[in-house]
Amino acid sequence: MEITSTKDIEVPKKLIEQVIGQEHAVEVVKKAANQRRHVMMLGIPGTGKSMLAKAMAELLPKEELQDVLIYHNQRIRILPRYESFLREKAKR
Repeated sequence: MEITSTKDIEVPKKLIEQVIGQEHAVEVVKKAANQRRHVMMLGIPGTGKSMLAKAMAELLPKEELQDVLIYHNQRIRILPRYESFLREKAKR
């Protein structure tokens, strides 16, 4: 395959597939995202920590936003009352 410019190189859509040379880190990030766990990354600048974190954010499932209302509880002062609404229902 002859490459004459960067236009000839196909760039993957997912950020995790664009990571080069960090196969073990990619595997750990994929597993952590699938299991909804935390990952702590340490390393010198330029090793891809931020890119892996952004890639993990892409892998996590999208959550539905909720609005939460907190009310003062006259009967039990240390236990506030609350109601939560899915964002779609709250707009009505």
